[in-house]
Amino acid sequence: MALHFGSEEKHDKCIFCDSDIRNTDELLKHFSDEVVRTINSIDGYLSQIETHTTTFSQVESPTQTQTTNVNSLREVFDKITPILREKRNAVSVKKDPIVIDVAGITGLTEVPEVDATSTAYIIESHYVAEQYDAYGVAYAEYEAALKSKTDLAEEVRVLDGQVRVLKQKAKNTHESAAALNTLFKVVFPYRKIEITDNDDGTGYVLKRDGANCSFASLSEGEKNFIALAYFIYSINDAQNKLAAEGVVLIDDPVSSLDKQAIFQIFSILVNEIKKNPGRQYFVLTHNLDFLGHLKEHFNSAIGADKIRLFSLSATDAGCVITTIHPLLKDHRSDYYYVFNVLYKFKDTCSPEDSYLVVNLLRRWLETFLEFKFSTSGDLASTLDLAYGEARKIREKEQPGNPFAADHLQMYRFINHGSHGFPDTESTDESVLTSANMRIQEAIQLVKVLDPLHYKKLESKATRT
Repeated sequence: MALHFGSEEKHDKCIFCDSDIRNTDELLKHFSDEVVRTINSIDGYLSQIETHTTTFSQVESPTQTQTTNVNSLREVFDKITPILREKRNAVSVKKDPIVIDVAGITGLTEVPEVDATSTAYIIESHYVAEQYDAYGVAYAEYEAALKSKTDLAEEVRVLDGQVRVLKQKAKNTHESAAALNTLFKVVFPYRKIEITDNDDGTGYVLKRDGANCSFASLSEGEKNFIALAYFIYSINDAQNKLAAEGVVLIDDPVSSLDKQAIFQIFSILVNEIKKNPGRQYFVLTHNLDFLGHLKEHFNSAIGADKIRLFSLSATDAGCVITTIHPLLKDHRSDYYYVFNVLYKFKDTCSPEDSYLVVNLLRRWLETFLEFKFSTSGDLASTLDLAYGEARKIREKEQPGNPFAADHLQMYRFINHGSHGFPDTESTDESVLTSANMRIQEAIQLVKVLDPLHYKKLESKATRT
């Protein structure tokens, strides 16, 4: 049914038996088992009649009896043949089978041969007609299964590729973790920080003193160090290595690190640059000690203008990039440069600038006092010693003009002002409003304790 009437193309004849098809009801009847069996029987009878008729005509010199019998049979055949053909074209009423007994006919001893090929084709066509719908369903299922197999094979191929990538990443991460652990032992000798496999082997965990610890529990300096060290290893990973002429930007790699860690970061960067001379590196930093390490190491390259130094400044119009200050470029230490900045704020200092000044003043004073007195005491005791020495010198040189400053006020300013404010809401602005007075006091202290040194400082500050 679906084969003959299910598509846009309509058939007038059966594509299997070539009989006429007038309507769907006729087709249903046409393909019923009973009708098919009846048609097959009719075709068999007609074939037998045709065979016998042909045989009759081939009998040579028949006797009178044979002739009579043949004529009788022909009369029967002539009556039966139209009926069978009519039934063949439209089976409507079930008829009893017609049996022809030819055993009593004498002289007909040859049995007609049956065409096996034709019969096999008829049987095969009938079977195909019966099984066509089932075949269509099975074939559709086969096509769907084949497509599913193809899709699954492609999915397996993609997953295999992802597994290979993940395995390679795990291997590369393991190598980086081992290298980082070696570095941790140098940078954090007393903290015992390490990276190890997690319990199920699917990733890595951070441990401190053998116990798991979260990344959030690390200090800012520890976080920055681990992040930078892993970044350096990752851009040199065998599978994802940065191009030989790639560009690397590193922003403030030593933020919140102590001096020992700063030097380790410096060493890592120097080795990285040495191993990859074709890459271009941009290193940004707020740390003047770190800058001093870099300048000292790359001094000849800086002199040959192969490495250039720039300064980034925030203005009302945005960020401005300029050539670095001469005092930073020409001196290993930032000591002269810091004094130059302080000198500009000695007469007036806005509240915004005081946040910068308080840190620079502490840094500059600590450097001066360390070289001047070489004491092992804390900052408060060193300031007390310096102020006492200044009072003695001023009393001796200028009896009527004493050095009357109080070292505790200076200590409160540079200590509390630079370390005592956890956030802007808790800032004691009364400490910072005296920034320019504290600068003048520090300048006066150096001028009394070491006038020749002060002249050199002043000359550099007024010249740049």
